[in-house]
Amino acid sequence: MLKKTFHIRGMHCRSCELLLEAELNDVANVKRVKTHFHSGLAEIFFDKQEPKDAELLAAVQQAG
Repeated sequence: MLKKTFHIRGMHCRSCELLLEAELNDVANVKRVKTHFHSGLAEIFFDKQEPKDAELLAAVQQAG
């Protein structure tokens, strides 16, 4: 499984992690998501086809 890592500003708590994970998991080709509010990182796991950055950004914006 391949992984992309993004820095996301504004995560303050576990609730932020859960909201982001839910939105990012709905993006096409995403297999699994792990977020870390302490470090502000989101790890996006996928198989062969990489999810589009624009769709990932839209999901983050949707989560607030």
